[in-house]
Amino acid sequence: MQIAAPAIRNAGSIGGNIANGSAKADSALIFMVTGSKLCLANADGMRILPIKEFYLGSGKTALAPDELIVEILMPKHGIDNYYYKKVGARNALAISRTSFAGILDISDNTIKNCATAFGAVIDVIIRLDDIDKIFIGKSIDEAKALKDEYISAYNDAIKPRRGRVGIEYRKDVCMNLLRDFLESNGI
Repeated sequence: MQIAAPAIRNAGSIGGNIANGSAKADSALIFMVTGSKLCLANADGMRILPIKEFYLGSGKTALAPDELIVEILMPKHGIDNYYYKKVGARNALAISRTSFAGILDISDNTIKNCATAFGAVIDVIIRLDDIDKIFIGKSIDEAKALKDEYISAYNDAIKPRRGRVGIEYRKDVCMNLLRDFLESNGI
């Protein structure tokens, strides 16, 4: 288990993990790549917000002071082929130094969806639909031909901030996780 420490898994909540507004939140990457939505409620009613619109900055969210996360709406289909890696000092007991999640939905030799997310790199989770769209509608062979373009686009887009680990280290880890995700899917 890579998500949270045992004590947190037994006493914490996924809503709490998301609501803290941290790009280091272990569970948030999975919800980001699945395109999940959050059901936010207060005494006056409910609203549904895509998780991508929830994170506004370090510790800042779209959650109003009187709202709670009452439900996470996650798609049931197209999420079977997922990838998740957390890089920290000690697996589940450590705050992520960098983390990555990806989904590649392939049907009839065509990539129906490609979604990736990087955590603990900047103040918000990195989710770049425009780059991931490079592979959508392509076969695995076509994606292989576009792999260098895809990786180069991410290499240009990812600009880590200084943190507990160096910028260069964090960038290298991000790119290595992205390459591993692609290679594990035959790209």
